[in-house]
Amino acid sequence: EEAYWPLVTKRLAGFVPQFATLDQLRDISPGRNIQTIPYGAFTGARFLDTEVPAFRHASDRRLGLDLKTVVRDAVTLDGTVNPDFSQVESDEPQVTINERFEVFFPEKRPFFIENAGYFQTPVNLFFSRRITDPGAGARVTTKAGRWALGAIGMNDRAPEEFVGSGLTHEPNAGIGVVRAQREIGRESAVGLLVSNRQLAGGANRVASADARLALSKTWILTSQAIATYARDSGAAGASGTGLYAQLLRDGRNLDYSAQYLDLSPSFDAQLGYVPRVGVREMVHQLQLVRRPDGPVVKIGPTFTTAFTWDRNGALLDRSLKASWEVKLVGETKLEVSHERAFELFKDLPFDLYQTKLSLESEWLKWLAWSVSYKQGTDVNHKPPSGVAPFVAGAGKGELTFTFRPTPRLRLDHTYLYSWLTTLPGAAPAGGPPVRVFTDRIVREKLNYQFSRALSLRAIVDYAAVDRDSTLSRVTPEQRWTMDVLFTYLVNPGTAVYVGYRDGYENLALQPGSPPTLYRTDEPTISVGRQVFLKMSYLLRF
Repeated sequence: EEAYWPLVTKRLAGFVPQFATLDQLRDISPGRNIQTIPYGAFTGARFLDTEVPAFRHASDRRLGLDLKTVVRDAVTLDGTVNPDFSQVESDEPQVTINERFEVFFPEKRPFFIENAGYFQTPVNLFFSRRITDPGAGARVTTKAGRWALGAIGMNDRAPEEFVGSGLTHEPNAGIGVVRAQREIGRESAVGLLVSNRQLAGGANRVASADARLALSKTWILTSQAIATYARDSGAAGASGTGLYAQLLRDGRNLDYSAQYLDLSPSFDAQLGYVPRVGVREMVHQLQLVRRPDGPVVKIGPTFTTAFTWDRNGALLDRSLKASWEVKLVGETKLEVSHERAFELFKDLPFDLYQTKLSLESEWLKWLAWSVSYKQGTDVNHKPPSGVAPFVAGAGKGELTFTFRPTPRLRLDHTYLYSWLTTLPGAAPAGGPPVRVFTDRIVREKLNYQFSRALSLRAIVDYAAVDRDSTLSRVTPEQRWTMDVLFTYLVNPGTAVYVGYRDGYENLALQPGSPPTLYRTDEPTISVGRQVFLKMSYLLRF
């Protein structure tokens, strides 16, 4: 349940613009405007080097510094040298096998999360997770009147192109992003973004202009135009373009959005999150809502259509989806949906369908849970060599809950299960259904607050993938990891972190010259073990 003062209504588009105005503030001390956080991190590790293969030991001692200063109470300058993110927890589990395009994982590193809104655009052109291992960098952000300005410059010591390359000295990538935004009128704004990425003699440059226009209290038009240029070392450059437009109505009883995206085949934004290029996409969504009195707070259907064409006008994907949602008091929600889809994969057309049921609730203060199940058909995107992609029966289940028995203790559980099976009598197996693959993922997370300063976080992850090698080429594997972190946090800058990580996988070394790796039945071999200590101290001037 959510409650606001002053009233936040769906009759007006936007959330923050409905906040109250705070005035009559006088004689406020600016405080200390310079703070530095030096840190030291010490790590010992034992891991399986799959390139050799062999077990190796490594230790690392790292010193670094974070700096923040505020100039004239308006301009914030953040700097970092040799940053360390050992204490950041691993990503939440997601199903990634049999996916056609890159799966999105949100940023979790504090330096990049802070003031990230300054660099947001309708098409995500700055996805900070593209910076794998920053060496040093600076960020400037300011809000002056109707202007908002942001700039970031950084080097990446482990660019994606060279991860696992085995080079002794991997080249660094130089990264720069500048964003400017100007408010016009009461609820409208225009903005510019320019980014540059230099690596090993190559370059990737992006320029973008975007606008958000409030047409009325409930209608908003958002647009963006993008130009890209990419050049590899020793190769000719290629230019690309992109266009985006969205018309949105956000009301109390009727929501509607129409979205259009056009990206040329040579569109290349290496710092962004753009899973697919060379396409034109059109998405429409209509939601009708009734808000009766009583235990039912919202009820109504949602209709969604999505079409994707290539640049020659050939249909690549189509989705027609209808859903029905009932929302009750206590943040309890039931949703049923059915989708009919078309997919063109490797020049083969496939007609698909899926039905989904989901239920979630936070009725109890100490328990929040959600469960969903989806079943229908999907394309086997990763058949073995010599087998064409085919339609298979598909299912996916998800169960999550958060348990808070005491104010100090929180337990989070996640279970994901997905599978593909051949259809009865259909190619390539024929006859009764045969399991193509199954994917099981489990995460258990515990947070315990011993005192205001001392806390414990423990995470256990387990994943298992089984497959029929005659029907799928996904990697069969079993692995589990344990991540334990003790934190003594005096304030957000002064802290001591002690952590232990260990990962096990169903791998083993076969003696020989050279040795080889082979799969075992159980994940009993430690493939990555690490102990670390990190200490930081906040200094204010």
